[in-house]
Amino acid sequence: MSLTKIRIAPKTKKRFMDKIRELTNRSKSQSMNKRIKAINTYIVGWVGYYRLADTRSVFQALDEWLRRRLRMCYLKHGRNQRPKERN
Repeated sequence: MSLTKIRIAPKTKKRFMDKIRELTNRSKSQSMNKRIKAINTYIVGWVGYYRLADTRSVFQALDEWLRRRLRMCYLKHGRNQRPKERN
């Protein structure tokens, strides 16, 4: 009995990353709450579509990348000036 596994294509990951880049554009002025709400809406749909994919490492890598993008946006807002200077 052979089990077929569903993988996520590289083009799909690129489209995901392009969309997240668009949503986390630093020059677009919007509150972090609004930005995170838009990202959550997109991710819930995307993960729901690819939930059968057997690629946990891909999801984990995209999650790490997304968190880095959000930190970048948060620091751009200037809310963490003191810790940023300290580091």
